[in-house]
Amino acid sequence: MDHLKWLTVCDDEKVPYGLNKSEQTLQVSTLSWARTLEEQLKKLTNKLVVLNLGRHPWEIGKISKLQDSTIEMVNAQGDTVFVNMRHVKSFHFPQ
Repeated sequence: MDHLKWLTVCDDEKVPYGLNKSEQTLQVSTLSWARTLEEQLKKLTNKLVVLNLGRHPWEIGKISKLQDSTIEMVNAQGDTVFVNMRHVKSFHFPQ
């Protein structure tokens, strides 16, 4: 990711979608944010991630290694998949 296009900050007092606190199932992540995408993804090594909203099956998997702007992931079938970090538009890591 070369630049951030949108960042939404949520108010602690307001809960999204009109849910009350007991209906909210989201957990706040304790993972701190790094300065670069590469550093952030390194923190997620050996964790499940969803890249680019998971539009393609190869964009969902466990990160094995990052090297030279390439993400090495293992998909659901156990196959190794390589993704160019410059093609990553978003990432999500379920906890």
